[in-house]
Amino acid sequence: MLEEVQFPDSLGSVYSTFTSYLGFESSDGEYKVMGLAPYGKPIYTDKIRRLVSQEAGGQFAWILNYFCLPIGR
Repeated sequence: MLEEVQFPDSLGSVYSTFTSYLGFESSDGEYKVMGLAPYGKPIYTDKIRRLVSQEAGGQFAWILNYFCLPIGR
């Protein structure tokens, strides 16, 4: 393994969060969101970019103020 992104900053964790927000079951409905994605328009791209901070080495971290997770950094 060359690199690893830990919870909660993994893309999978946030993808599951968006899936739940859209009303689908987390860890079950992600394929539905992925299948519907090409039919949407990227009108919220700027808002989603505000949820992420750029880190050293090309990494990223989610700004957790917007998420309801039982953890802290």
